[in-house]
Order: sequence, then structure tokens, then C-alpha cells
Amino acid sequence: MKIVRKMICMVSMTVIFVMLMSSAVFATSQSKSKAIPGNQGTIVSNAYRNTFGTASGHTMQWDYQVSAEYKGAKAVSKIRTSFVCSVSMRFSGSVSIGISNGGATASSSASWQTIQSGSYRENINGSTMAWFASNMIASPKSDYRTGTAATVNEARVTLKNDPVSYPVNAGV
Repeated sequence: MKIVRKMICMVSMTVIFVMLMSSAVFATSQSKSKAIPGNQGTIVSNAYRNTFGTASGHTMQWDYQVSAEYKGAKAVSKIRTSFVCSVSMRFSGSVSIGISNGGATASSSASWQTIQSGSYRENINGSTMAWFASNMIASPKSDYRTGTAATVNEARVTLKNDPVSYPVNAGV
């Protein structure tokens, strides 16, 4: 009887583990910060993306989010998050990043090519943050090279009464 209970317990734990792993969303993120000279604060670049992507029909899809954040006491003149999403594709495969005119297409060659598309979001209203969130789609998934999706973000801030802008980059 004890052996049967142990077997049931082991099977139950295995089933629970498999269920947890299959429902988990794996993501990768990076946050990079850089001190602004003259003790004026810090600029932070954040990038987040699903690690493996999700297959849906004939596409591969990833959620992503990027942001620029200023941490400090100075007044902000302008803050911008500029981002590029890329994948390796072939045979006229394409990538879309969820914005108007935000996409790129590979040539019809059988060779793998890195294609990318980017954009930016900017605040000039004194805000200390700029961000964007959307999804990236590679189509068709048969022409996507596994493991090549990337998201790179540049955060840049310009402080009031300072003509210099201060950048920092993050990527996943």
C-alpha cells in the first residue's frame, strides 16, 4: 500500500510540474543605467521581450516593451526611447513590430538575412519617462531562424538648460 501511495505521489508531482512548466511564460529583460555628469541624475534604458516567442498559424510572435526613464531632480526638456526589433529570415520573410509602417522584408534569397524595423516614442512635456509596448511578428515562421529575435533600446534624455543629451542602451 505504501508503494502505491508513493507511486501516486510521484505521478501527481510529475503532472503538476509539467502543467506549471507548460503554462510558464519565459521572458528576458535588461535594465541599464548611466549616471549623468555633474550629479544631475541617472538615465535608464529598459528592454523586455518574450524569450522563445509563440507560434500562431504561420507566424512567430513576441511581446516586447521598451522604455526610457530619468531619475533625478532636474527638469526634463526631452526624453526618448528609440528601439529596433530584428530577426533572421530568408525567402522574402517579413517582420512587423506593431506600428504603422513598422516592418521589413528579406530578399528572396535562401541565405539567412537579419532584417530589422524600428521606431521611437518621445515626450517633450516635462515627463521623466517615455515607453512603448507592442508585439513583433515574423512571417512565415518556416522562414524564421530560431533564436534570432532581438530587441535593442536606446534611452536618451535632454535636461532643461543643458544642450547635451545623455544616452544609454539595453538589449535582449
